[in-house]
Amino acid sequence: MGGPSGHGQKNKAHKSGNKGLNARDKHKLAREGPRVAAKATGNAAGGKQERMLATKQQRNAKHQELMEKRRRATSSPLVVGLLPLSRDVDLVHVWRSLLAACEMPAPGKAPTQAAASRRHSENGQGDADGQEDVDMECDAGGSSAATHLRAQTVGIAGRPKLRLTLLPPPGPRNDPLAIAEYGRAVEVLLLVTPGGEKATTIDAEGHMALGVLRALGLPETVLAVQGVSSGPGNRAATGSMKERSAARKRAEKAVGAALTGEQRAYPVDSTPDCGQLLRHLIERPAPSLPHWRRQRPALMVEAAEIAPHTQPDPSAAGPSADAPASPLCTLLLSGWVRCAGLRASQLVTIPGAGDFQLERIEGPPEGSAAGGGGTGSGKGGRSERSGTSSGKGGGEGRGDAMDMEGSQPVLLAQAGDDEREPLVRENVPDSDDEGEQTWPTDAEIAEAQQNMFQRRLSKHKVPEGTSAYQAAWIMDSDAEDEDGSEEAGGSEGGADDMMAEGNAGAYSDGEGDEAPDLVDNDDAGTDVMALDQGADEDDEDNDGGGKYARLQEEARAKRVAEGEDAEHPDEMEVPLGVSARVRFQKYKGLKSFRSSPWDPKEWLPKEYSRIFAFENLHRAHKRAREAVERATSGADPLAVEPGNYVRIVVKDVPVDKANQVVARVQASFPSPEAAAAAASSPDQGALPLMVMGLMTHESKMSVMHMSLRKAKDCSESLPNKEQMLFFTGLRSFPARPILSSDTPGDKHKMERWLRAGQQTMASVYAPISYTPLPVLAFKSDPLGGPMQLVAAGAVRSCDPERIVLKKVVLTGYPVRVHKKRATVRFMFHDPDDIRWFKPVEVYTRAGRRGRITEAIGTHGAMKCIFDGPVQQRELVCMNLYKRVYPKWPEGNNLTYA
Repeated sequence: MGGPSGHGQKNKAHKSGNKGLNARDKHKLAREGPRVAAKATGNAAGGKQERMLATKQQRNAKHQELMEKRRRATSSPLVVGLLPLSRDVDLVHVWRSLLAACEMPAPGKAPTQAAASRRHSENGQGDADGQEDVDMECDAGGSSAATHLRAQTVGIAGRPKLRLTLLPPPGPRNDPLAIAEYGRAVEVLLLVTPGGEKATTIDAEGHMALGVLRALGLPETVLAVQGVSSGPGNRAATGSMKERSAARKRAEKAVGAALTGEQRAYPVDSTPDCGQLLRHLIERPAPSLPHWRRQRPALMVEAAEIAPHTQPDPSAAGPSADAPASPLCTLLLSGWVRCAGLRASQLVTIPGAGDFQLERIEGPPEGSAAGGGGTGSGKGGRSERSGTSSGKGGGEGRGDAMDMEGSQPVLLAQAGDDEREPLVRENVPDSDDEGEQTWPTDAEIAEAQQNMFQRRLSKHKVPEGTSAYQAAWIMDSDAEDEDGSEEAGGSEGGADDMMAEGNAGAYSDGEGDEAPDLVDNDDAGTDVMALDQGADEDDEDNDGGGKYARLQEEARAKRVAEGEDAEHPDEMEVPLGVSARVRFQKYKGLKSFRSSPWDPKEWLPKEYSRIFAFENLHRAHKRAREAVERATSGADPLAVEPGNYVRIVVKDVPVDKANQVVARVQASFPSPEAAAAAASSPDQGALPLMVMGLMTHESKMSVMHMSLRKAKDCSESLPNKEQMLFFTGLRSFPARPILSSDTPGDKHKMERWLRAGQQTMASVYAPISYTPLPVLAFKSDPLGGPMQLVAAGAVRSCDPERIVLKKVVLTGYPVRVHKKRATVRFMFHDPDDIRWFKPVEVYTRAGRRGRITEAIGTHGAMKCIFDGPVQQRELVCMNLYKRVYPKWPEGNNLTYA
């Protein structure tokens, strides 16, 4: 309806009515006095310049701070690890090409890679692909570099302040534990794939390695592709540009399906290609490591030496306080401080040895090639390190070792005895009596012994064919009937009365869990497996075929038991000849699993007197992080900032553990003599030793909870309390975890199996570990093969008061039904058991809830009433619960490393 017309749009005229033009100013108050001009400082030229100058200063300050952080983070050599994803990769050729592209750290040998390369180019002796350079450099580097891969710290040609530490891959490609150890050491992971069209880009071992590294936390990854190979075992031949482009695309597609993010492939067919890859590595920003690595200091040990130790420290209560005393020594470990500042007062954990205190932290001598004039405050400068080690565990290939012989090292940090964190593994209770909650008096113990003696003297008639074990239970049942039948029959007290009587015998045996493992096997979840296990251990065959058949039978029995538990979860029958009130004396009923109260300090085992608990875990973790931040920023006078080459003096190390550490360091960073001796060995370099600094309280025992998810490649049935090896990145330890549901609430149901696709909580006795921290669970191969990754997850919390309840479902069948009433049988076999469990609620699978009214006869029949009509085909159930706890380490071995 647009346009001016009689029926079209008509706008309202903009008129002020009777008001004039000055009507809007009438409501304003008259101004008194002269008008004061506003101070226009913001629009003045000087004010704008000041603002621009202030903004520039802030920008420069932030840039300087960022550059300082990068300088501190990259002052230590960048650790680059090579990981082939397929057997078709010619790793020796890639290793030679990388070393040829770098500056070889070979003292006494004049030609460097850059000089030799220039000489070859001037004389016209080098080919276009740089293969002659590779051969020349390998010969100059020694024969060990040609056949034996070992860790080396090399310099970059033309970049004297930049160095790389090249780590060869772990020897066994099918060992996931070795891959995990390797993953926590590298800062940049170089994934090498073959470029051949018929080659396997990522084989089974490669997929396994990527899965382990993803669960552990991937560092920075760089993809490298090797050109088309001329044949197995021969050197890779450089193809045309089209073939190289196709090879890169195949590698990017295969790795992109396994890893998130965009991956760019770099060719490594020749020395110039490796030079381009090195430029990419050194020009990129500082590598971003997982958070769990950034919040703890780390030291990659490049040299190790044992110093004599005269007198052990009596004040140090180490992890093996109960073990027999062994000779101690002082261990000297040299390496770069990485990730965070290292404090002289904190504890360190050495893989394979345990947790120890530091006596002091030393730096290289002033004026030496390895030192930068370090000061006592731990802020020693950074300089080139091209010298070689004196030592006992160092080698020619490092190029960063400290020359300590004939000179006095600089003391960087040393803490007093009162400033060091105490090395405490477990709590020592005041006395055994105080650690026991329901310990009987001497008179009660004497009376119980007298009653037991009288029962042994009394004679009872038992059915013919009854065993001694069954006869003992029958006699106990008769005695209980004589003493308490009248009380049990005439009382209908609540559930609290039932548990008050059951508590008296709960901990009469200090270490007893419950009656026979035959009828309640937490480990296997089935009765048949418990019987077969003992028989098979006695009849184990010595030949491999019999052992393999036995293992196959055990695996089949586990799968059957897991399937039965999935079909009928938590169901259990009362065994014949055993009273239910004795068999389930530690169990009690709950009105509601979600809302019914359960005292977390009720019926605690003896092991709880040996562990520690936090009053406020969040506050303790915050203080521990603040201590690490002070050490990293240089505010702690007892700390050494990251990026410094130091030698830590570890005190009170057992001699056998120290020898193992030195042997491992010599294998990973061998001396020239050791490298020449290992030149004929086909094995690759050993795993580097990573010493990790512990945060406050991380050496004390507590109850740790970890969330686990079963690995996709694991087809084995994993029952509750199965022996596993846990690797947390910080330390590794064996344990038998109890599994529970990962649900909200104050009570959690115990799981009998670790099921695929289900998030499950695992609780163990272990040293305290702050989150975030990854967890990898391994299981050993009974046939002697490498360990298998069975589960992965993360550390969740440290809480000894987390309640894990084992659920038992007793079932019965209604034999007679009339509306809401039913007569139920086969749940119990004794009328006294019915009266004992009378306060506990019963229910049906259809959702009806009811209670027991009375017992009928002497064969376990009972009357029940429900809140609605009951059908005869329904199953009547009763839920009983008992709190369960983790298993203490076997043999009281508390050396976690």
